Amino acid sequence: MTLRFLIFSIMWLFASLSLSQSSRSVTVCADSLPIIIRTDIQGLSYLWNTGDTTDSIQVSDTGQYTVTVTFDLGQDHIDSIYLSALYPPIVDLSFTFDDSGNLMLEPQLLGDTTNLASPLFTTWITPLNTYNKKPFGTVLMVPKFCLNYCSDSLYGNHEFRIIVENLCGIDTAIQVINCEDECWPLYSKITIDHPPFLVWPNPSSGVLYQSLPKGSNTRYELLNPKGCVVKSGYLGNSDDGTDTLLDLSELPDGIYYYRVQSNEYEFTRKILKISE
Repeated sequence: MTLRFLIFSIMWLFASLSLSQSSRSVTVCADSLPIIIRTDIQGLSYLWNTGDTTDSIQVSDTGQYTVTVTFDLGQDHIDSIYLSALYPPIVDLSFTFDDSGNLMLEPQLLGDTTNLASPLFTTWITPLNTYNKKPFGTVLMVPKFCLNYCSDSLYGNHEFRIIVENLCGIDTAIQVINCEDECWPLYSKITIDHPPFLVWPNPSSGVLYQSLPKGSNTRYELLNPKGCVVKSGYLGNSDDGTDTLLDLSELPDGIYYYRVQSNEYEFTRKILKISE
């Protein structure tokens, strides 16, 4: 058995890494595979545990790779290296509402996380804020989502995004939360500080529905972009919180501002009237 020095080289893309006998393992990012492993020792013949007989082999799998280098006079040298891989994150994002109406956004890692590269860096992007370097796994609470996000654009969509990255890659998960879909059912389950006022559909081609706070006797005004009142009246008393409707079919298409007012509250909503 020769005592000659054996060097392995692992090459991917345009970079290379040389490993001496003191380095018996190497870890790469999974997206670097396949890579080439070679020995720089010049011999008469080579035999890898894969069956290859060249001085280098291309591998796609992790594991132990061994080469026997045979020199003149029948001397040979056996050496090996262990190849392992780390993976980028795969993230998902779910949400719930707690009993107080706070939006709870919860990230989850998908797939096999055993060989996930660490550390994980997390960035949250919300319609109002960006949070950098939050620990992964932390639930992001958005206080009073329906009151803070939906007061001016009740039927808009609000996008919440989480970006998770490590040394081997990056992944993004998005939740788009619609005020109409989430807030109206929510209002029937929680106690809030202010009464809800919802209008739908928006845009509207004719009839505009609205939910009034229970027991309200509300005056309404519909204003054009110049601030002129084009329609006004009273919506009546909604003792059981049922929906009322307003006919917009005779109005020209365009943007209007719908204002309702009672002794207890005042709301203004931006409405888009369109043709059928």
